[in-house]
Amino acid sequence: MHPSPHRFNASRRHALVVILAVIAFILALARATNRESTADEVLFSACLTLALATALVFFTRRIGLGLLLAAGLVLALRTISLVKQSYLGTLLYASDLLYFGNGNTLDVIAHYPQIWHPLALRGALALGALAVCIAWERPLWRRIRTRWRLLLQLAGGFACLIALWALAAPTGPFRHIHARGEWEEITSTSPLTSFVLSLYRMHVDIPAPDPQLADRYDWGEPATPESPPANPPERRLPDIVVVLEESTFDPAILADCTIRECRSAMFDADAYTLAHGPLQVHTIGGGTWTSEFTFFSGMPSTLFGRAGLYAPFNLAPHLRYALPRVLKEHGYRNIAVYPMGANFLDAKRAYEFYGFDAFHDAAEFNLGWESSDLAIEQELEKIYRRERASSDQPLFLMLLTMRQHGPHSDAYAKLPKPYDHPLFPQLDDKLNLCLSNYLARLSGSLEALTRLQTMLFASGRPAILAHFGDHQPSFDGYIARLRGADAVNGLGDPRMLTYYMIRSNDPAAPKHGYPVLDLAFLAGLILDTAEIPKGPFFTANAALRERCKGRYLDCPDKGLLDSYLSFVFAHLHSLSR
Repeated sequence: MHPSPHRFNASRRHALVVILAVIAFILALARATNRESTADEVLFSACLTLALATALVFFTRRIGLGLLLAAGLVLALRTISLVKQSYLGTLLYASDLLYFGNGNTLDVIAHYPQIWHPLALRGALALGALAVCIAWERPLWRRIRTRWRLLLQLAGGFACLIALWALAAPTGPFRHIHARGEWEEITSTSPLTSFVLSLYRMHVDIPAPDPQLADRYDWGEPATPESPPANPPERRLPDIVVVLEESTFDPAILADCTIRECRSAMFDADAYTLAHGPLQVHTIGGGTWTSEFTFFSGMPSTLFGRAGLYAPFNLAPHLRYALPRVLKEHGYRNIAVYPMGANFLDAKRAYEFYGFDAFHDAAEFNLGWESSDLAIEQELEKIYRRERASSDQPLFLMLLTMRQHGPHSDAYAKLPKPYDHPLFPQLDDKLNLCLSNYLARLSGSLEALTRLQTMLFASGRPAILAHFGDHQPSFDGYIARLRGADAVNGLGDPRMLTYYMIRSNDPAAPKHGYPVLDLAFLAGLILDTAEIPKGPFFTANAALRERCKGRYLDCPDKGLLDSYLSFVFAHLHSLSR
């Protein structure tokens, strides 16, 4: 008997699907590993992918489907990792899926069609290929009894998963890849290897220098967090308002930004200015939550390894000292005004750990992603006046803006003059559009800050207004093409420079100046300008600031820095385990 045409066609479809799937898998594997830095990392990634593919073949009983599923997963991992690196400066880590795999992240991505449009197209193509496999590919082991087939599937699948675990383990055949240092791992450009290694290295690393180093310098009294604060002099304490300006830096630090539109009074000293200048931050393109932590805690988030990227979740709950807590000890009421939802990156809960008494989010104000700085500043005004009407208690208000967040891609027709056309003939179209958007939004920030300062300084109370940039914008990854001006040479990585400004209506308030100031020192500097006793942690923080002339991790005297870290972590136990 001859086989029926239907069976013959089904066999041909089955063979075609398997052959095409094998070819697609080989091409996908080559593509997925082409950004790994070394041959060992390519081999490491390939072995893991093969083990995963084999496990999926067993579990699905289809060769083509298993291979394509594995290929799709590693390609998706590579693509998402490279997109994250382009916008935020770091590759994808395992904890990103735990902490950021939610609707808040999807809402942010929705504002970047240049990200999700190609991802959606690739996802649709992948689903189509998988559907073809399911429809045309015949399952393996169809003639084996069900119980034995299930046993074979489970035994084979779990054996492959065990092999996958053994290959990835720090004690496995690729242990030399796990042996590289933490900094080498953080700065790696290998998306697949970095993701796998992050599975084993996402715990919080608290610096642990020799405790005896703390005594090499005088860092002040090693008080405990429970010690009563020193009472400030009998005087009216100033209201303090701090504005975190999203994605904001002084464009004059760019070599190509020399035209009149690149100058803004937002960065210039005036009669009220107590301190201002370049600010060294520890993230680029995103990661505002890490800058929030660094500001409140007086500790760079990068001190704690990769886990510092998730500060609201794993560092904020363990803080023993923070700016809002110090202020609360001196009678302040601490209020946060937040431009996103309260649950965005665990913000409300983290702010409670920092020491805030009240938290007002965007849902309360009915503000959106595109709302201006002035819109949220006006909400802060209402809150301030309401609080002032009900109590004479000194206030600390923390405001975050949002408008300067990317993408910076509004069409010129939507921008006000003089930003409604390319301003930089020496730059390409993309950078011109980004810079025009940035400068237009910067003018809006200046308007909001000017109004806020006028209102605050006319309130009849002593007041301090501080504002700073949390990080530079990404410009969809294009900002790396812009050169720094000669004026910023020697101030550190120009990509990590923003700005800070502290102003007061108290003419007797002390003034300070530094060539560059680390963000981890800004809270202590605000306490100094307010002349509020700082407590043991921020007293030591201020001592390091003065001795290192505003620098922290790049303090020229490494012995001094080691002594300080020993005092902070071994004596003060600034981050509890």
